[in-house]
Amino acid sequence: FVIDPQDPQTLVAGFSNVFRSNDRGDSWYPLSSFPADETLRALAVAPSDNAVIYCANPSTFYRTQNDGDIWEDVTDGLPDNRVAAIAVDPDDAAHLFVCVGGFTDGAKVYESADAGDSWTNISGNLPNVPVNSIVYQTGTEDGLYVGTDLGVFYTDNTYSNWQPFTTGLPLVQVMELE
Repeated sequence: FVIDPQDPQTLVAGFSNVFRSNDRGDSWYPLSSFPADETLRALAVAPSDNAVIYCANPSTFYRTQNDGDIWEDVTDGLPDNRVAAIAVDPDDAAHLFVCVGGFTDGAKVYESADAGDSWTNISGNLPNVPVNSIVYQTGTEDGLYVGTDLGVFYTDNTYSNWQPFTTGLPLVQVMELE
């Protein structure tokens, strides 16, 4: 689940569907009605517009731009691998990044500048291991950190490739970044 970036009393959670609580989790109401056969694996609320929510289960990437009134499938352009995590630009709700797990070479990180209507593969030189987590660094030139099965990597608009971010960190599986 995610704490709403604009209202810390509001929580958004996902299991097979997305739910919202406006009272710190005392009560919940549904925002979606996806088929119940798959569990959500990734969830993000846009920091600049909390009516924009992205989520993914193993087969579908969804977005809502109106607080769950309408959910759209924006999977086209993403690989078949599972989306593991989502990072949304804090200043632009339509600019997002996703990372995927699995061992498909060159299919690790994707960027969308139009809320998922189209995707650009920005995997570059990342190793062929699962990418488990992704974080957008505020105040940078689109700085991104990814946690992989071989440690952490970093890139931004000033680099042409991903850089190992491993000073003092052994080559370990990194499942979560904050």
